[in-house]
Amino acid sequence: LSEIGDQRGETRAQVRADLGIADEEILVGTVGTLRPEKGHGVLIRAWRQLCQQHSELRVRLVVVGDGPIRQKLHDEAKDVPGIVWAGSRSDVGEVLAAMDVFVFPSIDEGLGIALLEAMATGLPAVVSNEGGIPEIVTDGETGLIVEAGDSNALCEGLARMSREIDLRRRLGKAAQVVALSGHTPAVYCQRLLDLHRQLSS
Repeated sequence: LSEIGDQRGETRAQVRADLGIADEEILVGTVGTLRPEKGHGVLIRAWRQLCQQHSELRVRLVVVGDGPIRQKLHDEAKDVPGIVWAGSRSDVGEVLAAMDVFVFPSIDEGLGIALLEAMATGLPAVVSNEGGIPEIVTDGETGLIVEAGDSNALCEGLARMSREIDLRRRLGKAAQVVALSGHTPAVYCQRLLDLHRQLSS
């Protein structure tokens, strides 16, 4: 177990170094296709507010993914500090290991596979109350839920999560238990098989 922990630590350190993230900085991250419904525009507005209103926090934001509104988002964020645009990556699991907080600001969402992957790694998340997300995350127990599209609420949720290390640890551990016990691909496959049998009988 100690070897696994050491390897995870080495991976985290290497990815953070590649992204230009200092050890003492809180790394907030999101993963997803850059499309309007994923809420990246809301996240940029929230991040601008965070940097202005909570300048005492040592925080950075990494955005993993590519998509049709990439240039639009880059233009919106050109005067916003602390954002790393990582683009599409094949090592998403390693990048998740480098994060301290996951943010999922979707304004139109179904299940949220990226969110489940983040929770499974033990990341605490700040999420919107959109679609199936509240079925995965319980506010104050496995994450923090804010109103979809509300940049003020998202800003304050991120500030709180960045500031409170005990909260991050508690929510992250609980999120990992939930993700691994009830929301793995194997569990979903079994549920679909059970439903098929019920409909066929």
